[in-house]
Amino acid sequence: MSASSTRLDWDDLRLVLAVAEIGTISGAAEALRISHPTLSRRLKRMEERLGTRLFERTPSLCRPTEAGSEVRDLAERMRAEIAVLETRVAGRDLRPEGVVRLTAPDAVSDYLLPDMLAEICRATLGDDAYFFYDQYVVKGADKGMPFSWHQDSGYVVGNGGPVDHKPYLTCWCALDDTTVANGTVRIMPFSQAPETRDGIVPHLRQPGSNDLVGYTGDGEGVTLEVPAGSIVAFSSLALHATGSNSTPNMRRVYLAQYSPEPILNPGTRHLRRNAIAFLRGGTQVTFN
Repeated sequence: MSASSTRLDWDDLRLVLAVAEIGTISGAAEALRISHPTLSRRLKRMEERLGTRLFERTPSLCRPTEAGSEVRDLAERMRAEIAVLETRVAGRDLRPEGVVRLTAPDAVSDYLLPDMLAEICRATLGDDAYFFYDQYVVKGADKGMPFSWHQDSGYVVGNGGPVDHKPYLTCWCALDDTTVANGTVRIMPFSQAPETRDGIVPHLRQPGSNDLVGYTGDGEGVTLEVPAGSIVAFSSLALHATGSNSTPNMRRVYLAQYSPEPILNPGTRHLRRNAIAFLRGGTQVTFN
């Protein structure tokens, strides 16, 4: 097989990234605004070109294989580098006080960069904040899987990130009404798990699901049933979990995460994910 026949481009990589992050073909197709059959065909062609499977498919979930995880990791690095490049190029011919403008999908543009999130960042992170990462999470109807207790910082460390990164902020933005039945989020208060207030607890990777689990105790935490349009904000040190979706409707959430400083990978010191300035000196410098 020739090198050109196995060559991947960004369009290929972003498909793998979407499926890996969302966990379903249907959810990834909706996020990418393409049809389910189109996404399935393109993934199949990629696997045929590469000569390996990228995902283990079940009726309810797609889990990356070892090869799929490598492609996902490459896509994450490329996305981060593209974001940095766009920021640098966008500001090259502007004065330092120029405004950077970003775009977001229509369904989430009201959540990613508005004044409300700026206020949340000021109240939790301080006067400086960087857009770090985002995800569009869909729990499919009657089949969305539960997500075990974990700290978001536990995933950073568990996937090779720096142990000493500062806690960052997760804004869990409900795009649908969330209930116990459709797998809403549960938060473990620091008062119930005091060891998490000061740092990252050990996380164990579950065979099969590849989930990282940071808590297996009897605590139930606080269940948050919120209407669409609500934002649940919590620290990356806060243990949280979600249940399965047993309803006939999908449950959609947009996650926007902000860090108080750029997070760099250990050793290489390369940027991990994104570091797009959102607040500087308390002033919002990025707008939608």
